[in-house]
Amino acid sequence: MIYSRLPVLFLGTITSEKYGAANAAIASTILQNIHKAKKYGIQDIADMCNVSVSSISRFCTQIGLSGFAEFREILMNADLSLEQQSFKEDPDDRYREYEENTITAIREAGGSIDRDTLNRLVSDIRQYDRIAVFGLLKAQSAAISLASDLMFCGKQVYSNVSFSEQIEYLKSAGKNDLVLIFSYTGSYFEGMERNLNQTPLRARVWVISGGKQHPSFIRNVLGFDSRLNQASHPYQLLYIATVIAQEYLYQYSDQ
Repeated sequence: MIYSRLPVLFLGTITSEKYGAANAAIASTILQNIHKAKKYGIQDIADMCNVSVSSISRFCTQIGLSGFAEFREILMNADLSLEQQSFKEDPDDRYREYEENTITAIREAGGSIDRDTLNRLVSDIRQYDRIAVFGLLKAQSAAISLASDLMFCGKQVYSNVSFSEQIEYLKSAGKNDLVLIFSYTGSYFEGMERNLNQTPLRARVWVISGGKQHPSFIRNVLGFDSRLNQASHPYQLLYIATVIAQEYLYQYSDQ
């Protein structure tokens, strides 16, 4: 997992709620003071955010955690570092390296997609009327890209940037639902296997991923080769999203 769970949960909360909303404000304050927060207990964090202890407890559960104990665990393991892609002194050399990293990543993904698997996924998109597309952090950009392209193909698709809302949708989705999940490393369900094994997913779920390890309840995976680094993310997923939409358009535009 190239991003820890804390930025996944917190940025999802900040971007999915109104500006100034309680949970968004708590998440923003903790991110701005993350080094202090790692040393604090629940009362200190509540004071830092100018809210009550009960508000912090409620915040933890509303973003999809079991409680403050799990919040402390992900807080202590939080990593907000960004990989540096080039150390070349000349700006033109740096920009060229950024470009080469992106092009290499796209070619790596494009050359490794299994055509039969892709066709099965495109066929499912054609057959299902209720479709949702999800992703986290940068992977959400691929989800939105696919949802937008499919809309222009006459296929309406639901999406949501909130991680907790995504999970609630997955839990409530039935056999007539198709859910596509963009997960760069395949770690979308990390920490949730136990919960979802107790409440089996009824929807048909596809994971689009460069990772090789997936939970046992995920049987449909459109995979691709990836170095699983930040330099390749989200460009590979965005490319795959484009391929899916274009293949859908090519195969079913006359229908």
